[in-house]
Amino acid sequence: MAEIKPRWEWRSFGERFGPAEAHVASLSPTGVQDSDEVYLLSGAGANVKVRDALMDIKVLREVNADGLEQWTPVLKAAFPLPAAVLAQVLQALGLPLPDPLPEALTQDDFMACFAAPGGPVRAVPVHKRRVRYIIGGCTAELSEVTASGRSTRTLAVESEDAAAVTAAVRGLGLGAAVSLAYFTLHALFTTALQASVLPVQGPAGPLQSALAVAVVGVFFALLVLQQLLKHAPAVLGDGLYMHLYNGLYIDVYITRLLQRVWPSPVPQPDTPPAPFATAPSRGG
Repeated sequence: MAEIKPRWEWRSFGERFGPAEAHVASLSPTGVQDSDEVYLLSGAGANVKVRDALMDIKVLREVNADGLEQWTPVLKAAFPLPAAVLAQVLQALGLPLPDPLPEALTQDDFMACFAAPGGPVRAVPVHKRRVRYIIGGCTAELSEVTASGRSTRTLAVESEDAAAVTAAVRGLGLGAAVSLAYFTLHALFTTALQASVLPVQGPAGPLQSALAVAVVGVFFALLVLQQLLKHAPAVLGDGLYMHLYNGLYIDVYITRLLQRVWPSPVPQPDTPPAPFATAPSRGG
């Protein structure tokens, strides 16, 4: 196999992609490809499929702060599969290795052994029609995907350079589309709920202004901290991530405070709980 080069990928699914689709449609395609593939689903995290009569495996290595996924191709092997390659495939699918491992397994044999109805792997035939473009030095594709009789569309941008992918996605106007959708929804909800909410009580006072400044300051501090963590030593970064992921345990302190203000009622041992309360005896 050629040199392995991990690639960063941004991908979205949907029927329409707004300004991004219009921008892509204005470009000249670099190629159009139709392919029939078989995806092998087992619940494991790897991307395992049969494409062009090759067993093809990609593994998700990382998701960065911008939400880009880094996928690394780890296998492209022709059938029949040698035992060592079969072991790699089964490990990617999260399946136990049979003993002994069969040698020279054809594609039909593999499907019969592991992807038959009721087996540990579900084989899903997928047809793809990809239209490829170059955007900001990255490979982009607008595709139609059909699986199990259902179709959807996907827009993807990928490159070995994560920063280039982020810049290309922003260049497609997707950030602007999200902002426009947010403010549009805000206006719709304001119109729909204006009769059921209290009116605005005049200009904000010093306290409200101070709170607004504090909220902006907190978000700015989080942004700075996020950038610092990218360059922090791994041990320090992992430690801070764990504490921040748990919300600095603020919920624990709030729970303790609430328990002091409103302590939980102590159950009375002589009174059985309601679900188990006994009915008065009626004799016999």
